[in-house]
Amino acid sequence: MRASPAAVQRLKDLERLVLKAYQDEGGKWTIGYGDTRAVTPGQVIDEVEAERRLSVRVDEFSAGVFRLLKRPVTQNQFDALFIFAYNVGLAALETSTLLAHFNAGETARAAREFAKWIYVRGPEIELKRNDTGDDVQSLQKELSDLGFRVAIDGDFGPATEAAVKAWQRKLAAPETGVIRYRPKKISAGLVARRFDEALRFVQS
Repeated sequence: MRASPAAVQRLKDLERLVLKAYQDEGGKWTIGYGDTRAVTPGQVIDEVEAERRLSVRVDEFSAGVFRLLKRPVTQNQFDALFIFAYNVGLAALETSTLLAHFNAGETARAAREFAKWIYVRGPEIELKRNDTGDDVQSLQKELSDLGFRVAIDGDFGPATEAAVKAWQRKLAAPETGVIRYRPKKISAGLVARRFDEALRFVQS
């Protein structure tokens, strides 16, 4: 099974053709139709090369998505997963709750998972004791999701510092309590994209 021509066209519409390398919202160098493989700053390609790259990636992602499926799938479901994987990567799809729910036969729960993939990482910043604000809150939420006990209140106090040190200890890094961090930001483009994928996913 592979992505349908309609899905490939939708992918092209979403990614848009760009012939000079640029950094996407997450900071990855990108070219052509959203291709991030072997892209260097300043690189320029033509439309023929962009189409060649896309064809290779469509084959790769079609095969990759098919390999991960453990149950029958409709063409619309496959297309939605293909477009999703092209954006987030096959490794992310493979370890996602979305795929786990789908493979377990829980299609409705899987469809709801698309809405969780709307974040990009912002520029790296330094966070430390007494800092406050949305970036601290983003860090706290991530620490909480990792199992550390911390209030999600946007205040880098003693509890957050202790959680950061515990995280650093787990990573075998110096326990400074100061962290270089890339906060998660909601991307309006990803919100629209995930809605489109979820809608396609639930269509018969």
